Amino acid sequence: MILDTAKAIGDGNAVTTQALVEGRLDALYSGLRLAAHRQLRRYRPGATLNTTALVHEAWIRLSADEAHAALPRDEFLKLASTAMRQLIVDYARRRGAVKRGGGAVPLELDPDSHGDGLATSVVDVIAIDSAMRELGKLDPALETLAECRLFAGMTMQEAATVLQRPMRSLERDWSRARAYLMDALNPA
Repeated sequence: MILDTAKAIGDGNAVTTQALVEGRLDALYSGLRLAAHRQLRRYRPGATLNTTALVHEAWIRLSADEAHAALPRDEFLKLASTAMRQLIVDYARRRGAVKRGGGAVPLELDPDSHGDGLATSVVDVIAIDSAMRELGKLDPALETLAECRLFAGMTMQEAATVLQRPMRSLERDWSRARAYLMDALNPA
């Protein structure tokens, strides 16, 4: 991604190359901030994890491996959704630790945030992560889709772009993933 931009310029002016790379980084950072903001707005007020902290932690995790710099934007965003999921779940575990006084961090499955028709409910982040891991054992593609939607805050269109899948196919899979997760999180 970033390396491809620099290579495409070739032996061009170093100032132009730097400006182009910085522009790409700014766009990527803005995309990560938007995804983190969408995700974190689901938390109850008073949660201490904020958008900037989540983006910076995800960025640090991803930038530790130079191979990530060469990834296409969509692949990078997929990895970023996984990193944000791990960070949010780790945060929830730390907040829920007995030595820290307990208290689970909820994730609100808000139908207005993605227009997906889910009934509004508050779900423990650790429980949803566990349910998604079980879903991944059955169908890894459904887990990846749920991760993009629930932990990276992507719309269906954004998920279709990142996952490089047709929208209708993704809508069917999202219905299946949602049904599985709702059953796993709300046993009868």
